[in-house]
Amino acid sequence: MNEASQILVIILSAALAVFLVLGIMLLVMLIRLSKQIKKTATSIAHTTESVEGLVTNIAKIVSPAIVAKSIKEVFDKFKPGKTNKKEKKR
Repeated sequence: MNEASQILVIILSAALAVFLVLGIMLLVMLIRLSKQIKKTATSIAHTTESVEGLVTNIAKIVSPAIVAKSIKEVFDKFKPGKTNKKEKKR
């Protein structure tokens, strides 16, 4: 080999080594990122399940209360001797 080709081989091997190190560093960073994404997704799933349970419990409590209030308002509206709240304000 002549001197020019040896210099070219040295430059190319140095560039290859640099890109190999950069590729390994990028791979390590991507693995860390994927672990963080997995941990975040698990946390979000747990939070979603907790909120879903809370909403279900609230719906079980609130729904009968609203129905009872509506029925009470209907009975109060038609109860003899009682005046409607709107009529009292007039």
